[in-house]
Amino acid sequence: MAINQFTFAFGPGLLGVIRDWSGSYTAALAVCVGCEVVAAFVIVMGRRR
Repeated sequence: MAINQFTFAFGPGLLGVIRDWSGSYTAALAVCVGCEVVAAFVIVMGRRR
């Protein structure tokens, strides 16, 4: 629950900082895609028995 609240509170601001730094939304969206890939990897690797 705490991770969700942190993401909801600071996620948009952090993506805005990345957009301002890079000058477009491409880098911000790439960070989002990267986070999704890492999350999928963690889920797949966590299913080992």
